[in-house]
Amino acid sequence: MKPFAVALCLLVTLALLAYYGIRPLSIARPPPAPRISVVPSPAVSVKSESAPIPPQQEQFDIVEVQGVPAASEHTWGQPTQSENCQTIDGLPDSNCTPGDIDHSETWDIICSHDFHTGSVRDKTTTRTQKNRVYSMYAIAHPSNNTGRDQVCEIDHLVALELGGSDTMANLWPECSAGYNGWRGPGFRDKDGFENYLWYHVCVNQDISLEEAQRQIATDWRKYWDIAGKPECRNRANCK
Repeated sequence: MKPFAVALCLLVTLALLAYYGIRPLSIARPPPAPRISVVPSPAVSVKSESAPIPPQQEQFDIVEVQGVPAASEHTWGQPTQSENCQTIDGLPDSNCTPGDIDHSETWDIICSHDFHTGSVRDKTTTRTQKNRVYSMYAIAHPSNNTGRDQVCEIDHLVALELGGSDTMANLWPECSAGYNGWRGPGFRDKDGFENYLWYHVCVNQDISLEEAQRQIATDWRKYWDIAGKPECRNRANCK
């Protein structure tokens, strides 16, 4: 059959189907292919034959000075009593004298050549107020307490040269062995330790100011013992 005749027959057939409302059979499309996720699946854990790695230890920033461990945290300037205070082996009563610091006195200030303790001494408490610590601790106020005859001093637990405050919370009567039943090291020993700490804070710079303050406030005698009981009379040259 000629191509023309075939085309004519096809047109006639389609016309008849359209006339009688008969639609030609549709060719079904194949179902869409399933979508493939591009999100990577979790990696499969593979056990290693090597030895397990031990858990990493928590690191603490512990400052040491010639074997002196770091002191614990300390609460400043909050005494809970003001009478019936007792000294124990050269240490003040922490309920009466917890120690206090002046937060404005930073390392830059106390280590400056221009800083002198006289600029802060007696600026917060008067001499009369300071003398009250003798009655607080039931220690007789010594007479002729100067020079070589000095047996006690009204001490700043955290020394002024280490940023200590001139408040009552930082004051106590510190004496020397034998006076009024005093036991333990005396005020001259602590003076030497204060100079020693200042040297390591400002000159050697191998201890922070904050750590030195905590050591001398929490248990200065213990840290003085561990440091070898330094007798540092000149704070600019303490080893």
